[in-house]
Amino acid sequence: NSVAAQAMSIHGFVIPADYAPVADMLRELRMPPFDAAPEFSFYDVWPQYRWQAVFSLLAAGLILLLSLRLLISNRKLKATHHSALQQKQQLEESEQRYRLLFSNNPLPMFILAEDNLGFLEVNERAIEHYGFTREEFSRMTLYDIRAVECVLELKRAISSLPGGKVLIEARQKKKDGTVIDVAINATPIKCGTTPAWIALMQDITGRRAMQRKMAEQLAFIKAVVNAEVNALSVCYGIDELP
Repeated sequence: NSVAAQAMSIHGFVIPADYAPVADMLRELRMPPFDAAPEFSFYDVWPQYRWQAVFSLLAAGLILLLSLRLLISNRKLKATHHSALQQKQQLEESEQRYRLLFSNNPLPMFILAEDNLGFLEVNERAIEHYGFTREEFSRMTLYDIRAVECVLELKRAISSLPGGKVLIEARQKKKDGTVIDVAINATPIKCGTTPAWIALMQDITGRRAMQRKMAEQLAFIKAVVNAEVNALSVCYGIDELP
């Protein structure tokens, strides 16, 4: 009813049309005033995508944790593998030393089961010295090559030093029946999981024969000295005459 409205022949207003589809079309086509991307901040994103962001962070943390655990496991595996290689190398070196000290030893050597003194292993020198094959030794015990009178001596020596070192002298038989004197140096070991003895045999037949001969000579001298004789002549060689 104002003067201006009457002068413009305006009688009033109605509800305007909905221009939202037009705005959406302009926004989709990137036309003015929507030709430039609007500026937005974290506070614009968070209210709309907060749950997706939380789940993404949790997933990233889980992946990082699993990756860290995998890295640690790989390092432990590498360390274990390296340790296994070192143990394998040490075992090979130990095997080589065993072969040098046992298989190639110039003296006869046996590995004997602790319970019955059965032959578990013999070196080449033992096979050569005693005359038995490796298969024959595998079916025998130490008692099979001992002179009968020395079996009890061996039993007493082993029982008196359970788990300790044994060093005795005894008599043994070769395959051809020859009786020899030996010095036995035995030490307890583990053959795998089996309690065993590793024994070194030294043939002292010549030394024992010399000792017996010296003992006989000494006994003879004592007998002569103790005998009731009237005179004792001392004879010199020609080169020793004054």
